Amino acid sequence: MTSVRIPRSAIQPVGWTQLRGGGIFVAASPDGSVWVLSSIGSGLDRSIWHYVNGSWTNIPGAAMRMSVAPDNVLWVINSAGGIYAYDGSSWSTIAGGASDITVGVDGSVYVISNQGSGTYGRGIWRYTGGSWTQLPGAAVRIAASWDTGTYPGSIAPGGFWVTNALSGIYYFTITRGLVLGA
Repeated sequence: MTSVRIPRSAIQPVGWTQLRGGGIFVAASPDGSVWVLSSIGSGLDRSIWHYVNGSWTNIPGAAMRMSVAPDNVLWVINSAGGIYAYDGSSWSTIAGGASDITVGVDGSVYVISNQGSGTYGRGIWRYTGGSWTQLPGAAVRIAASWDTGTYPGSIAPGGFWVTNALSGIYYFTITRGLVLGA
């Protein structure tokens, strides 16, 4: 009897489940579905796939980074810096340019600009209510915190994490009055 070997990573045992297919970037939706940028192809922009109820669906378009909002809208950026939102049936183009993207628990979109560069990286921007506001600091990567707990010091729920060009890791808390006069 011949056995068939399935390639598996070193993390396969103990609780891991491997899905068919391959990806270079993954984002999870609040509804339990998964979005993946394909590992097939070359270049920075890759095809977008959505995994729901055991089935993959190819979504028109290509991206290099993505994040999913609490309302399950997929936000992506491409290698040209274009920012787009996919509501499950159509794409919307969002003015501006970005090199990284994340979406917070409140639905605010945070990006790292694709323009300019300094010692610490590029500008950090927040998109909410249809407009952009620049936030303090500079970074190269960004990830929103969906944690509802609180921590000692200045880390409170609803902020975001960044890494800068000098490999520093920082947390920023959105406070009332600081952004958009909230």
